[in-house]
Amino acid sequence: MICFLQKKERITSSLIVVSAALLTILPLIVPSRALAAISYGSSVSTLSASFNSPSVSGSDTLGVVAIQSGGGSSFDVSGITWGGVPMTLVDDYKQTSQRWFSMWEITSPASGVQAISVSGSYDQVAGTAAYYQGVSQSSPIDHHATADQTSSLGSITASVSVSDTNDWLVFGVGQGIGYSATAAIPGTVRENGSGTGYNTAYVDSDGPIGGAGSQTIQISWASFQTTWGVVAALTPSSGGGGGEGEGTTTPETNSHDEELYMYGVLLFFISFPVWDRMFKQPT
Repeated sequence: MICFLQKKERITSSLIVVSAALLTILPLIVPSRALAAISYGSSVSTLSASFNSPSVSGSDTLGVVAIQSGGGSSFDVSGITWGGVPMTLVDDYKQTSQRWFSMWEITSPASGVQAISVSGSYDQVAGTAAYYQGVSQSSPIDHHATADQTSSLGSITASVSVSDTNDWLVFGVGQGIGYSATAAIPGTVRENGSGTGYNTAYVDSDGPIGGAGSQTIQISWASFQTTWGVVAALTPSSGGGGGEGEGTTTPETNSHDEELYMYGVLLFFISFPVWDRMFKQPT
């Protein structure tokens, strides 16, 4: 009986040591999953209906074209292709005079430089093509909206609903006289494109917007302009597609803790028969 109790005590001590060791190493051997960070790739501006895209690389990519058409008697864009693949219209703003501003997107555009072609009935076009990495491929656009500015301000502010604090905002605008955008709040001016008697600008938040609900982004001009455009919130992908560039990854802490808990429960049930046999007193 004494020998059995001594053996039981040694086994219990060993199990305590092993359990403590497992609790220490489990966080190391179970990797923490993270949301991919959206990152800006590159962009180009255009004054032509046929132009080359930026050179695309990385994973979970999204191509965006923000373009103004018009300047004459017609202003209708019927479609845009990127590398021969039709893009999807995100939103558009038809100014009451002779201009139309629209934003288009395409998931996983072909890598490298591709031809972009704008189709429709128009006199002039000007705009931007950009691409991003780490964007959801199933639901790339969280929300979108249009904006205009007609009062005497040297800026235009767009408001859009955001579901995920890791969303990025992208904002493309057009206006009637060729002043360039000077600043974006928050974010960075990526492109200015000046056509005959009008100008376009494209900005993004240059990082996660950092809050859910209604969020704003503003473009400032050197002088007051009547301005209009489209804003969209980009949804981050759930995989590791961020690639190089700005942005940070966000660990899914709660999911990781639940994973560790399930490993612990599984370990207990697997080891229970062994514990039971060890502690049974011999008859």
